[in-house]
Amino acid sequence: MAEMSILKQVLLEEFERNNHFIESAEKEVSQLPIGYISKKSINNKSYFYYQWREGDKIRSKYIKMKDVQILNKKIRRRKELEEAIRKAKNENRRIERALK
Repeated sequence: MAEMSILKQVLLEEFERNNHFIESAEKEVSQLPIGYISKKSINNKSYFYYQWREGDKIRSKYIKMKDVQILNKKIRRRKELEEAIRKAKNENRRIERALK
């Protein structure tokens, strides 16, 4: 019987840890840019544009070459966090089922 309560305690701690991670990650995600960077070649010169969706429209903004790498890092970070949040939420659903 004591083993079951230890397991339950571990699951509850993991559930809380995941919730804390989800909360902090969602806060960080809200500060990061959505969208993607596209590259266009015009007269054999490369130009980069930050593009994102607003409703049915795709918005676009020219990016200076010096800013491309920084923006790309932020977009990648957002995607990584969104994936980690999805996994943590799935894990919490499994924990909830195990605790029932």
